[in-house]
Amino acid sequence: MLKELLDRLPPYRRIELRSEPDYYGASYHIAEKLGRPYPPRSFASWQHGWIAQKQIPFPERLALYGTKDDYHLVHNESHVQYLRQHGYRHVHAVGMPFLYSTAPAVERIPNSLLVMPPHTTKHATFSANEAAYLETIMPLRSQFRFLVACVSQPCVEKGIWIKSLDDAGIPWITGAAVDDGNSFLRLRVLFGSFERMTTCNVGSHVVYAAACGCKVSIYGETQRARVSDLVNEPFYRKHPELIQERDKKSGSLRSQFPQLDVPPAEATVQTAWAAEMLGAQHQRSAAEIARLLGWSKKRQFLGRHGLSPTFSLQTTGQIRRAVLRAAPATATGYYWLRHQLGHPPANETETLWRLRRDLRQVPRYVPGSYRFAWGTVQYVDARSLESQYDEIFVKRSYDFTCPTTAPRILDCGGNTGLSALWFKQQYPQARVRVVELAPSVGSAVRNNLRVIAADVEVFMVTPGEIPHLITEPVDLLTLNVAGAEASILRTIEVANKLNMIRRLTAKIYHTSVDSVALSRLLHTLQAAGFRCTFNHAETAYALVGVPEPTPFTAVTDGKAWLDLYAWQSN
Repeated sequence: MLKELLDRLPPYRRIELRSEPDYYGASYHIAEKLGRPYPPRSFASWQHGWIAQKQIPFPERLALYGTKDDYHLVHNESHVQYLRQHGYRHVHAVGMPFLYSTAPAVERIPNSLLVMPPHTTKHATFSANEAAYLETIMPLRSQFRFLVACVSQPCVEKGIWIKSLDDAGIPWITGAAVDDGNSFLRLRVLFGSFERMTTCNVGSHVVYAAACGCKVSIYGETQRARVSDLVNEPFYRKHPELIQERDKKSGSLRSQFPQLDVPPAEATVQTAWAAEMLGAQHQRSAAEIARLLGWSKKRQFLGRHGLSPTFSLQTTGQIRRAVLRAAPATATGYYWLRHQLGHPPANETETLWRLRRDLRQVPRYVPGSYRFAWGTVQYVDARSLESQYDEIFVKRSYDFTCPTTAPRILDCGGNTGLSALWFKQQYPQARVRVVELAPSVGSAVRNNLRVIAADVEVFMVTPGEIPHLITEPVDLLTLNVAGAEASILRTIEVANKLNMIRRLTAKIYHTSVDSVALSRLLHTLQAAGFRCTFNHAETAYALVGVPEPTPFTAVTDGKAWLDLYAWQSN
């Protein structure tokens, strides 16, 4: 029966999180309804979590991201009035994003119970009492023919609940993840497959399950998150005063819905109540949601250049700066004409323009190939290929001076082979070794280099094995390994081979909640006698993961990336 359930569930579909409407794949559902292969970036907030309390303590609870001049989509008219009273200009009641997902109907499993224990998030810690909740759940096994626990993706990644459930003999499955485009579909299939769902905490899963016809109960002792669990959560870092408010409301919310505060066997269908909680009466068409999210050409232009959606509110200076930022785009008419006349690209900048033009409709993380003047390259993600070509060939981020014509280069993070190709173009006699840690990229790197740079060696290894490849002085070490830079340098240091590196460049992926990694990396390099400098430190809105709000309007997201350059001082 468990296998049958697993076969019903949609696969994990990793998506790029650019703004709140992307969470759990909401914007992707809107795009699919409109026949669009990929959603544009949204320039609006769209409240995901269920706001059940009547007294909202803070307007940012409803409008977590953006300013008072931005668009904000909320669940109902009371939320609209509340935000407008606090000076928000563009607020619209559209219901919760879950409403806009659909899934094929499935047959419910007779006498079945889905158990949803408390969950954590990517940034929070977890102090719930697993043993106490399982002690409440264990007697229910004799009351139901089929009982399964649903564990959230962050809990699975952190190893929470899994061992306790396995020891108790309770089967479990993985639930939603914020960067899974199929999360809502997965939940709809789950809630459509079980007759009943039980949990001990009030949350969005309660109203989702009820809306899908599940008989929902809130059963067992409420497990409140501690203040220490939430201090690193981006929202509560920005509004620490709301942690205490959250603790106060959890008990009152449970008593607010007595029809749910019953044992699982006594739960009843509450679809009408759930529809009201979701804001179903305010549901709009997909086309209207797309308009409110800023998918029109005008809103895309204004959003990308930091202008208010109400153009008439802009000062002359703001308009002038936006036009100046957009001016380079008008120069592409020259590239377009050359392309129409059949001329090959004259330089790297024109090649980049053609690359972006040709791949602009390709969705994220869809493998494909692209033909450059020097050969065809396989890629696993079109956007990554564009950014890699821009960094390596246009901005020349790997360019360096070297006294020898045959430098030894260890390239960790193969960039689909583009970096190795660039090194060979600059130094035909260079001895280049490419290290790739991601199996999904490794085959593409091998195939590409077999065609465009056959004498380059490619290694698929773990970070701990990289020191074994350093058998002689390295003129340049590159690190572009999505967060493993510090650990790789640490293994090289432990192997006593850091002094064999003469120069290195690293793309550091930094988060405000884990700033220790950067300081540790710099300390390691400086202790080994390296001199360091930086380039292109920027906020990384598109970096995978939940946005990390900051108190600064100039830097609204704590996620960032920066280019580190280091060289031996002697």
